[in-house]
Amino acid sequence: MEEEEKYQLTPDFLMEMLDLNEQALDVSEQADVDRLTQTIHEFQNKIYEPVENRLWQVIRKVLLPKKELLQVKEYYYRKKYLDRILAGLK
Repeated sequence: MEEEEKYQLTPDFLMEMLDLNEQALDVSEQADVDRLTQTIHEFQNKIYEPVENRLWQVIRKVLLPKKELLQVKEYYYRKKYLDRILAGLK
C-alpha cells in the first residue's frame, strides 16, 4: 500500500456498497439497523474468508507473492468501506 493511494475497487463491489449506503440512509427503526448491521457483518465475513490465511501470513511476516498481497490489499479497502457504513449506523 502506498501513502494517499487512490485504490480503485471493482464496479460490482461499489454498486453493492451504493445499495448498502442507500439502505443505511433509509433506516428508521432499530430493527432495520440491526438487520442492516447483520447484512454488513455477513458481507465482511464473505470478503474475509478468501484472505484469512494470507492475512495471518502477513502478520507473521511471511513473504507472499505479489498476487496474494494484492488480494489482501483489496480486502483491506473493501473492509474499510464496510466499516464506514457501519460507523454511520451507530
